[in-house]
Amino acid sequence: MFTMGGDSVLHPLIESDTLVARRQDAGPILELNGAVYVVERTVLEATNRLITAGTVGYVMPRERSLDIDDALDLKLADILIGERI
Repeated sequence: MFTMGGDSVLHPLIESDTLVARRQDAGPILELNGAVYVVERTVLEATNRLITAGTVGYVMPRERSLDIDDALDLKLADILIGERI
C-alpha cells in the first residue's frame, strides 16, 4: 500500500527492507469492513479507539463482507444478491 503526495510520487505506507513484487506473493492482509465492533464502554471512553492492543478479529467470508462506498459498489452488491452468492 502506498500514499501519493501532491507531486504524484508514491510513498510506501509501511517502510520495509523487503518489497513484494506481486500482491499474490505477500502474506495475508486483513482489512476492517465495519460490520461489527465490540468494545467495552470503559475501554472506548479511556482510549477513544475501537481497535486497541489485544483486539481480536473475526474473518468474514468475502462474499458477505462487501464495502459499499459508491454507486459501483452498490451495483456489484445488487448483482451478488441477485445471484445469491
